[in-house]
Amino acid sequence: MYFSVEVYQKDPSTFVAFCPELDIYSYGRNVEIAVTRLKKVVGFYLESAEEMGMTLEELGLATGSSEEAVPRVSSVNIKAAVN
Repeated sequence: MYFSVEVYQKDPSTFVAFCPELDIYSYGRNVEIAVTRLKKVVGFYLESAEEMGMTLEELGLATGSSEEAVPRVSSVNIKAAVN
């Protein structure tokens, strides 16, 4: 599963990383730290959803006509692309 990552500089010593698909933010003193923290937060978010048995559809990440067609959340392969 791929999520996009947007990074911007808030001030001279703070970078903000944002995952628009999940509406999750993180920050750090440089781009690498901000993105690394964001990946950890996204992983935690997906692991928590998986533990609660939520589907991707329930998270607003997939649509399906039947419950059987909607995959369960999995945090196994989290990847991010920095825009």
